[in-house]
Amino acid sequence: MAEFSWSDLDYSQATAVAQPDNAAYASFTSGSTGHPKAVVVEHSAYCSNVLAHSNRLQFSKDSRVLQSASYAFGASIMQMVTTLIVGGCVCVPSESECRDNIAAAARKLQANWALFTPSSFRIVRHADMSNLKHVVLGGEVPAQDDITDWRDHVQVHVAYGSSECSVISAVAESVGPFSSPQLIGKMAGGVGWVVEPDNHHRLAPLGAIGELLVEGTILARGYLNDADKTAEAFIEPPIWFSEFCERYNQTSSREGRMYKTGDLVRYNADGSLVFVGRKDTQVKIRGQRVELSEVEHHIRQSLAGDARLPVVAETVTPRGSKNPVLVAYIAIGEVANESPDRVRAALEQWLRGVEDRLKERVPRYMVPSAYLAMDTIPMTATGKTDRRRLRELGGSLTPEQLAELQPFRSALRAPTTTLERQLHGLWSRVLNLSPDRIGADDSFLQIGGDSISAVQLVAAAREEGLSLTVADIFSTPRLSEMAHAVQAEPYVEEPIAPFSLLLPGTDVDVARAQAAALCGVNSSLVEDVFPCTPLQEGMLTMTAKRPGDYVFQTVFELGNNVDTGRFERAWWEVIATVPILRTRIVDVARQGLVQVVVAGQGPFATSQDLQAYLEADKQENMGLGTPLARFAIVDGPSSQRPVFVWTVHHALVDGWSMPLLLKQVDQAYHGCTRDRLVPFQGFIRHVLQNGATTVAREYWQSQLSGSEPTPFPSLPKPGYEPRADKVVQHHISGIRWPQNGITAATVVRAAWAILLAQHTNTNAPDVVFGATVTGRQEAVPGVERMAGPTIATVPVRITWSWCDDMQALLQQVQAQASSMTAYEQMGLQRIRRINADAEQGCQFQTLLVIQPPAQERKTNRTNILPEVERPKNRNIEENRQLNAFNSYAVMAECSLGADGIDVRVSYDSQVMRQVEVRRVAWHLEHLLREVCENQTGPIAVRNILGVGPEDRRQLQEWNGEVPARVERCVHELVAER
Repeated sequence: MAEFSWSDLDYSQATAVAQPDNAAYASFTSGSTGHPKAVVVEHSAYCSNVLAHSNRLQFSKDSRVLQSASYAFGASIMQMVTTLIVGGCVCVPSESECRDNIAAAARKLQANWALFTPSSFRIVRHADMSNLKHVVLGGEVPAQDDITDWRDHVQVHVAYGSSECSVISAVAESVGPFSSPQLIGKMAGGVGWVVEPDNHHRLAPLGAIGELLVEGTILARGYLNDADKTAEAFIEPPIWFSEFCERYNQTSSREGRMYKTGDLVRYNADGSLVFVGRKDTQVKIRGQRVELSEVEHHIRQSLAGDARLPVVAETVTPRGSKNPVLVAYIAIGEVANESPDRVRAALEQWLRGVEDRLKERVPRYMVPSAYLAMDTIPMTATGKTDRRRLRELGGSLTPEQLAELQPFRSALRAPTTTLERQLHGLWSRVLNLSPDRIGADDSFLQIGGDSISAVQLVAAAREEGLSLTVADIFSTPRLSEMAHAVQAEPYVEEPIAPFSLLLPGTDVDVARAQAAALCGVNSSLVEDVFPCTPLQEGMLTMTAKRPGDYVFQTVFELGNNVDTGRFERAWWEVIATVPILRTRIVDVARQGLVQVVVAGQGPFATSQDLQAYLEADKQENMGLGTPLARFAIVDGPSSQRPVFVWTVHHALVDGWSMPLLLKQVDQAYHGCTRDRLVPFQGFIRHVLQNGATTVAREYWQSQLSGSEPTPFPSLPKPGYEPRADKVVQHHISGIRWPQNGITAATVVRAAWAILLAQHTNTNAPDVVFGATVTGRQEAVPGVERMAGPTIATVPVRITWSWCDDMQALLQQVQAQASSMTAYEQMGLQRIRRINADAEQGCQFQTLLVIQPPAQERKTNRTNILPEVERPKNRNIEENRQLNAFNSYAVMAECSLGADGIDVRVSYDSQVMRQVEVRRVAWHLEHLLREVCENQTGPIAVRNILGVGPEDRRQLQEWNGEVPARVERCVHELVAER
């Protein structure tokens, strides 16, 4: 081609001269409806966008850009026009090269910059496109493999946008192997606002999920000849925007026109955005919201021989069925077009062991129910995966046909045992499949079963006298395995009790001897044996898995007038008469985890170096069979006061009983008559009689029936076990708690539920979180004087409508807390075993702990060692030890005050960052103030939402300025190169 310069053109004879506000081009987009719409983009809009995205996407005069996007795709405009504006070279392959061998075309044209959809990107290899230096992924959410497979060869960028925003709206530059595939980066050329998904008149709190609105000069003019759709998508400034501009004196400098993307996003702590999904295409599988790209990633990671086959996961509703199932489509080449037997054999080759590997990586609901082979994955004209075509293909098959196409089914093995044949008939009835289509090696979940049909199978089995649970079905889905589960795992009552509460027929002497042996003491020293509460069991189990959990060291600096000898004797007096301080926990055959009261007492430890003692003490094992309380006196230099260290496991004390015990020591030290404590065994008897009754099971079943909570926060990977390592503290003052019978604790619970709903995009709010309750409201005589841990953790499920009256929601929450009291001691371990809904409801990752107001705790703290002072580093030590009590991603401890609240949040920094946790605390403060200040009349829950002052300040920093409009035409910028 001959040399050519735009400057050689003579514009003097032009009959019309384009202006910046003239239309530059129209790009057709189908959107989510499938009906094409022409988006009109003006010159100034695209020019403004080019200057914003070109540098961030590494366009330069040295760029040789592969023009691979379909001309129906807005990205083709960027590949051509942006390249020309920066002075680069547009490399245009032929249509056949684009379709059949894009890699060869890239090599021939020496392209070093390319944009792909993730779907089309997966069919090329770096070795075939070695000239590439920059790859931009857009149009779809990439998978982790899309980034990691190329990270050592090219810089991978992620571009997010739409035709309505002149192609590019946000850019994530140079993403790495540890970047979230959903990261779309920071805004480019415009400003992003996150609003409530169903109400753009309200901003969403930072970190909450909401719809992305784009403001700025990059917006298109609208849809060609469609004023209604233009007005619907391109909205005038909401009221909150006007208030924002007035607050920061920007009224005259911003237009405020915004485009509603329909995409759900959330802010990261640094102002970047994470794509969550489309408002109208959220995928739910067995009640759980699922990111299909994550399923695809784990399937690819699990394929036999580390195969790199194209994989697409999609939800499909088989013909004649009402229940959608998760199907994985795998492109295996031409063999997919051969006979069903040959296809099954090919799939079996790639899928050998996949299900077992998936079970180790992901929850059960993310394991596909079926696998379908294809020669290639169908694509749309714009290079994206044609998911609609995949849904239609899967939906054309009946459940029976879907089952016939599954691998490992070439030869059905008939059931042989009585239980296999009995289950075989039940499967046929529940799944509506012909018996000759079901084999003994089939998986219930792969031939059409799901959580709903699992419940139906449990009911059908019960009618025939079989003991089967939903958990059994999901853990042993194959018919032959399930038959063994039915036979080998009948329901067994929880082992309970000691001497007077021993299991019927238990030999007391034998039980005593077993407990003594496990404690390493003479059997004559065993005074009593009795069952643990469910929470004690859980704590010891966690300590066994993670030594040090639920163990804390309390340090007291003794006053000048404290006689250490007398102080030690006071402790011995209390230890001798209060069994809980001499209690150990062991696992006794047939009894399970039980508490063992051991007579006698070990010596107080002594040391001259506090820090050395604390470190050495932490290395001492505290768990099954060991003493669960240790005591020490540390005498430092003569200029320092002695220090008392009490190391104790949380399975012995809680926030209520510790003051009771300290008061006992105070009274013994001063020679006073000690208050009479009520034996803890009375509470245990109550738990045994009421904790796991049929009524309790029915209560929790009704509470959690149909629950579909979205996990918050999301864990880094399936199977990840959180461990708190950071603490954020937040004080809220000036709160006017309701005076209409609604308690402060109720307000906190309701506010926390609303907060979770906003962070999980719950349009019809249905949230579940954990709550630790005192257990002192149980109908047990003398429970307030029992020196033992009565606390319990329960799942709290709250549902409502955003249009509900706030006062009605508060009354609902308070009534629920009251009704729950009788069933608090069932224990999470037992609740989760009720059914699949209960199991799901107990998988919460946030725990709420509400401490009563100081005046309510004062009666338990009167005259507690008045001459003992806490060390100056109390808060640091308490923060460190609070982490040992938290096995959840987030635990919010709220200590109520007369006119305020202290919030302490312990969290796993691998799950949430400090700034995100601080925003949660600010968000909670905002909600508490709104609830408490709107008590004079009816107000909808929706009307207390919004953002607090801290969020507004952060938004001002991020969105305070919108990039200026570039009043130029596209051809003018090209001509300047």
